[in-house]
Amino acid sequence: MKKYIFIVVTAIIFSSVVFVYLKSSNEVLSNTDIELHQTSPYEELDKTPEYSKTNIDDDRDIERTMQPVDKNRSTKRDNPFSKLKRKGFEEDWCSTLELSPEDHEYSMQLDSDWRIAAGSYNFSYQPDRNSRFISANEALVEPYRDMVKSLLLKRVEQGEELAEFALLQRSDIHLPKKKRKIAEKLLVQGKTGNALQYIVITEISRPMVALRERGELNSEEKNMLLSAIAYVNFGLERYDIVGLDTMLLSFPKDIDNNKAPLLLLTKEDMDAVSEKLSAIKKLVDEKRADRNLQPISSIEVPKIAKHNFEFSLSLSYSDFGDALSRFAVLNANNTSRLEKNECIKMQMSFL
Repeated sequence: MKKYIFIVVTAIIFSSVVFVYLKSSNEVLSNTDIELHQTSPYEELDKTPEYSKTNIDDDRDIERTMQPVDKNRSTKRDNPFSKLKRKGFEEDWCSTLELSPEDHEYSMQLDSDWRIAAGSYNFSYQPDRNSRFISANEALVEPYRDMVKSLLLKRVEQGEELAEFALLQRSDIHLPKKKRKIAEKLLVQGKTGNALQYIVITEISRPMVALRERGELNSEEKNMLLSAIAYVNFGLERYDIVGLDTMLLSFPKDIDNNKAPLLLLTKEDMDAVSEKLSAIKKLVDEKRADRNLQPISSIEVPKIAKHNFEFSLSLSYSDFGDALSRFAVLNANNTSRLEKNECIKMQMSFL
């Protein structure tokens, strides 16, 4: 069976997006509410942008950007490993194409299991919803795609997790505060996929609008950009590339190079990113401890997830080139996940 690897990538339509900030609230959160930044020393992280009610396309833009994209590429050769002796799953390998047919099939099942465990449930981009190319996690969430709004929200209130994943992607349901709380709750559970995508979009949208309109960021907008990067790094630590692709795809393509987002950042800014990341992880672990869960860093990431991360990162280097390379250098003190190891270099050579 042919291997299809799906990874979520996102793009933001900024020209029509208008943001306003949520008014500060002193209401005490209920026991079921999760605000990762409620006790954070970085109070700016509490400022979740609310979409303007005068712009009905805001959530539609987010829903469109949250569609999964098949990042398989046509390689220079059908299978560069076809003439080599196939390997077993427990051996040292870089690509699933190196595996024997039996171990390749096994790796596919492990990949599907991990994507579900990591919270990657995306509405399929396949026009035929009965397509054999729809993955297991896509198939699970598909029934919620057109579910009546009242029924979906009822299931969300009942704590139905698939309904929560669907709500994050439903553009017809305008509940940004609720969606943000759901995304943060999912992060606490170790489900980074759709949750990180939604959070990074909401953090980075306003700064990108500002760059497009004014070519500069004020202190509040710059802080939101740093927060977005902190969440990207949170994902990278979990071998989740969704946040990274979301950020890079959101960068405006038509602004002057000397105003590009990454060129606005200093070493001090990246030190602030490190502090924000530490604060996020601390709060996540506190919430996990309240639920008798181990620290997020103690969750073992399986071998298949690491290799698929390498494959996805090789595609991202192909897609984003200089921007990703610049970010890797700028972010080097915060994470080593973006370094091109031998497996990534090998994968890139086949693209």
